[in-house]
This record gives sequence, C-alpha cells and structure tokens, in this order.
Amino acid sequence: LYVAMTRPENILVISAVLHKNEKGIKLCGRCGDNNYFSLINQALKLELEALWDEEAEEKEFEEITVHYPTEWEGKESVIEKAPVCTLPRLIQLHFSNRNIVRPSGAPSALSFLEPDIFDAASAGTVVHKIIEKCWRDLDDDACIAKWLSEFDVPQKWQERIVKMAQAFKKSPHFKKVMEGAEAYFEYDYTYTNQEGKRVYGSIDLLYYDETKEGWVIVDFKTTALKGMPHKEAMCAHGYNAQLDAYGEYVETILGNGSVAAKEVCWLGELAEL
Repeated sequence: LYVAMTRPENILVISAVLHKNEKGIKLCGRCGDNNYFSLINQALKLELEALWDEEAEEKEFEEITVHYPTEWEGKESVIEKAPVCTLPRLIQLHFSNRNIVRPSGAPSALSFLEPDIFDAASAGTVVHKIIEKCWRDLDDDACIAKWLSEFDVPQKWQERIVKMAQAFKKSPHFKKVMEGAEAYFEYDYTYTNQEGKRVYGSIDLLYYDETKEGWVIVDFKTTALKGMPHKEAMCAHGYNAQLDAYGEYVETILGNGSVAAKEVCWLGELAEL
C-alpha cells in the first residue's frame, strides 16, 4: 500500500466503504481502526460524518475530491440451473532429486589491475574471455576487437593474445564443441569439499563427450613452456592438482565416474604451430 501510494505523480485514488448504523458511521463494522483507510485518515483527518452523504455525487475537502458512486446500472443475471463441475481426481505427485550442471556466465574483468599494469596473467585472462565469447567464430575481428578494447590491451600484447585465442581452433575440444556437444565456457562454481571446506573455482571448458560417455574438463593454459615437457610443466605449476579439484567438484554434482577426461589445452604451443 505504501509503495502504491507513493508512486502516483499527479492523482491518487483511494476507495473506501462507509457503514452507518445506530452507533454512527464506521469504515469497517468488525475491524475497528485496523484498516487501510483509518490508517491513511490519521494524516488526512477527514470527518466520517462529513463524508457520509446519500445525495452527493462529489465533494471537495481542501485538496481532496470525494466521488460518490451512482446507482447500479447493470443487468442482474439469473441462472436457474447452474452447471456443477465434478472435481477431477488428482494423481499424487512424486519428486526425485536431479543434479544439473548450470553455467554462471559471470564476467571477470581486469578491474583489480592498475591501469599501467598488464602482464602474462592479464593476457591469459583476455584470451579466456575471447574464447568464451567468440568461440563460434574466432576469425570475427569485431568480436575480438571488442574484448581487446574492453580490457584496454596494450598494442604490444594484442597480436599474441589473438594468436592464442585462435589457436583453440586447432584443438580436438574445439571440434567436439562445434559438432554440438553440450558445453559450458568459464563455468564458475562453489561447493563444500570432502574436508568440509568451501571451495571456489572456474572451469575454462566443460563439455560432454558422447564417444567417451562422460564429461571432459579442459583447462586453457597460455603458459610459455619453452621446451619443458607437458608432464613436467603440469607438476611444476600444480596443474594436476587443479584439474583434480575440478574433477572432484563435477563428480560431487553428477556422480562418481561422470568425468571421462581432465586435460590441459596448451594454447601457447598451438599458437606456434
């Protein structure tokens, strides 16, 4: 009621019904002062006796205009035999739990960076965003330019970032997604792990591989390996533990064995091919 009353710009119309008996005039025979018009009238201070008028059509009380209803002009309806509908017998519903993976789509801009700071980690964030938003056509200059501008990428970084984003097309994961696999980019999640700790994270790409009959977790990496073997890089940077954490979350939601593969997509290397 308060919200409705405070929204009109010019005119507010309030309706109320007066009751008259041997004890006088009341707004509500059984609710006393516990009704909306009595509460409003604490501010308006209108006398109910003055409001009551069986002959008037309109009255003015300072800035308040009171309109009185006219006699009923409609047509009374008489139904001799009203049809009776038999109530249908409702079937008891049974509910079951269903675990669903839902993407959040939450943006992650580089707002935490100072304007004059842009490093390899910053570049990696932009590469992830371009893949997420432009993966259907990574040759779309307009889409890529939009995110380069959004993150205010310095000129010296732009070519490298575009190459790494477009390198995703050379991966087998790109082929699966383009073939129509159910896929989620930059899937943000939060859950309580087996140790009772609240865990937050973001999976770069999660898609269902029908051939493997399970979900594939993909982590995009723009790390410059400089000849370091993949296995060594995985251990050195802790990527194995990161993928394991992603897998634990997905299986917590979709059940043990639901993850078919956990893989790193080395965008830096693919960009050099």
